[in-house]
Amino acid sequence: MALVFSQQSLALLLQSCMCLLESIDAAGTDADAASKIERFLIQPRVEDAVLGRCRADKAIAWRSMLASAGFAPQPLSNLAEAQADCLLKRVQVQGFHVEKLGAGLVLYWRSKGSFHSNLPTCHSALES
Repeated sequence: MALVFSQQSLALLLQSCMCLLESIDAAGTDADAASKIERFLIQPRVEDAVLGRCRADKAIAWRSMLASAGFAPQPLSNLAEAQADCLLKRVQVQGFHVEKLGAGLVLYWRSKGSFHSNLPTCHSALES
């Protein structure tokens, strides 16, 4: 079996996984939950990257599926950004912050982007 991956993509994946594990640890997650995250989320991602099992087609499929159902990405409001900031203040774990990037919000852990989100909204035929 030939291994198909680039050193750069594997390094980025490992860095992302390490960032996720560090943030989980900093948030005080119990050992059982952290172990399950590592076993069921991180390990399969690393295995897929090393063995060349790309999931890019699945990412495109859900975006086109939402678009065909009438959903479209919407720009985030100031309220959404304020809610994200408020949530981070309530959790009180040092190292996290939220920034606007394009049409979405990015959750950062120690200046490394950990999670990117944007809000799809459905447009009905009556709004057209």
